[in-house]
Amino acid sequence: MLTATRHSITTRTDWLALRRDYLTASVVGCLFDLYPYKTLAAIWAEKTGVYVPPEGEDSQLLERGRELEDVVARLFSKRHPDWQVTKADEFLASDIRLGASPDFYITDDKGRAGILQTKVVGSFQYRRNWLDGLPPQWIILQCLTESMLADARFGIVGALEIGDFKFDFHEHRIPRHPGAERRIIEATVAFWMAVDSGQMPKPDYRRDKALIGALYPREKAGKVLDWRSDNEMPVLLSRHEQLAAEIKAREDELEIIEARVKERMQDAERALVDGFAITYKQIKRKAYTVKEAHYRQLRINAKAEEGKSQAAAEQGSKEKETS
Repeated sequence: MLTATRHSITTRTDWLALRRDYLTASVVGCLFDLYPYKTLAAIWAEKTGVYVPPEGEDSQLLERGRELEDVVARLFSKRHPDWQVTKADEFLASDIRLGASPDFYITDDKGRAGILQTKVVGSFQYRRNWLDGLPPQWIILQCLTESMLADARFGIVGALEIGDFKFDFHEHRIPRHPGAERRIIEATVAFWMAVDSGQMPKPDYRRDKALIGALYPREKAGKVLDWRSDNEMPVLLSRHEQLAAEIKAREDELEIIEARVKERMQDAERALVDGFAITYKQIKRKAYTVKEAHYRQLRINAKAEEGKSQAAAEQGSKEKETS
């Protein structure tokens, strides 16, 4: 059985410091590619110190959720007047570096201990992601992890659905699941082994674009890679050339269409077209100064044709900038 040490939380600063060295229940879904807000590679980068997210990345939505925790707890207590509901104010830390911060501890009318995980969800997101009335899998995993570390008999997700003319409370009981708990423990151990060895998990190339660019902010002068026997790179680069040409062609077509519309508009401010709203107004843009910045630029140039100078080839090549 996994045991956890309980640390009292007095300030948000203390809480952030405590959880820094732990994989927390809120992101356990990353272990199984189920967390919608970060990838496992991003969590690895944070824990290794390779990449630290900028301050303020915590969104207003999360802040709203924290402010409404007590509201959710009151709604839960109203539904269960015979149950005890106590603010947790603790960080649970296990020896495998898995941690959790339950929102509330609860005791049912039969004296059984549980945890209450509170969520605040917009109506659209609730309809879209809480399928068949069940929480998303990453929230179920969070609740399971908190129950396991608290040694609770069960967990409950209390969700406050908010929208236009909507203020509904939903309750979802999450029973303990030994098989899922074993998988969480095993995946957590594997994650920290990767952190300790410096072995980065495979990134998600769509979601981790900024992370990949931040991992190596500076080039090593004179370092050259020989990919001439690499089978993958020619395929990738050929596809890059094809996509770049398609994008350029579509951009040209888009500019031509816009020019035709402007010609028809002449000095009109608006035009009425079924299914479209068209305006053509003068915009004043305030002057601003761009701060000096350093970034690496990726250039992919097609090889020069025989007899054509490299300078001429580079002049006609397409460039892709990544920062």
